[in-house]
Amino acid sequence: MFSGSKKISYRYTMASNKEAALASKKLGKDLSVSLRVLLAVPFYLYNNENKRRISLLCNLLTANEKQAEILSFDSISLTPKGKISSQSFVFKLLRQFSYLRKIIYNITRFDVLHLIYISASSFYGSIVPLILIGKFFGKKVILDYHNLDDFFGLHENRIIFKKFINLCDSVILISDYQRQAVDGQIKKSCYLPDAFELDNIQPRVIRSVQPKIVVWGISEKIDNFFCVLRAFHLVKQKYPRAEMLMIGVDHQLNKMKDITTRKRIGGITFIDKDTKQQNDKYLSEADVYVNCLKINYLPDTMLNALAMGIPVITTPANTAETFVNRQDVLYVRYNDCVGIADSIIELVENPSLVWQLSQAARKKVKPYSWSAVKKEWLDFYRQLQ
Repeated sequence: MFSGSKKISYRYTMASNKEAALASKKLGKDLSVSLRVLLAVPFYLYNNENKRRISLLCNLLTANEKQAEILSFDSISLTPKGKISSQSFVFKLLRQFSYLRKIIYNITRFDVLHLIYISASSFYGSIVPLILIGKFFGKKVILDYHNLDDFFGLHENRIIFKKFINLCDSVILISDYQRQAVDGQIKKSCYLPDAFELDNIQPRVIRSVQPKIVVWGISEKIDNFFCVLRAFHLVKQKYPRAEMLMIGVDHQLNKMKDITTRKRIGGITFIDKDTKQQNDKYLSEADVYVNCLKINYLPDTMLNALAMGIPVITTPANTAETFVNRQDVLYVRYNDCVGIADSIIELVENPSLVWQLSQAARKKVKPYSWSAVKKEWLDFYRQLQ
């Protein structure tokens, strides 16, 4: 009697599963295995770009019947006895240990440990311990490599770096520059476009520029801020009321401040991009975006600027195949400060070119939007099941 009821129950369950599978097929959802992903973020989520990107990945997983959770330093509460400065070594060490303990406590509930690695974290100090924890607990480990600056030190300690990075089940790269840098060193790498929300960006129609320039820093060694600074100095000689926003990391900007003080260059506002400020507003206040990168990388801030209709002056950084010179953007050679200055002056003196660039830019960034690339991310996660 008891075993018969078990068989009936089993048959009923099998029938129910078949119906559910057919229903999910109609809906276009993959419900066969529920993938559980822990998005490990070993830094504070002050930066709005990082917040948005990680939230998009988390929402994508949960919307497709996957379990996902974000664990960052924001969820760590430390109440040290006595007065310990937040910048002190002791406090940082306590915070790091508390974070690792929280990862260990939570990791058993997940199948995949997705590590977000940007310049706010250290590879050997933050990422390596997480890789080892993930592998110790038998989890699939994904390294989402957003730290472009770190690639300059790739060939130093190459054997140690290669050993740890190859423990990962997959390494996600976001630029051709990274792909070339790790060629032959990382076995399980793949290229996935960055998250960029086009639908949430309001386009503007810019018909003339003052100019008010914005240049956005990604890394100290690749931004080439010095070149933009020299170009701005040339522009100021013809248009003294020109303004520029330089947005980057604090230690990088300090060097720029020293130069502007010595050279007596006015009209520059320096902003630390890792503060809690709303960085989006700085793009909305600008009428020219300058991208002077020395490497093959298309930054998401440049995509944001194009989506907003801001005329862009750029080096051929991963854009030559996508954007047409003088139709979508204005190209300059690498390290060409005179070319940047001439392009800015041309925009000031040629309103019809400004209007043309402003109109054309948004159409060109559609292939990079999150609605277009999220399928690639979902396919990537499905392959892990």
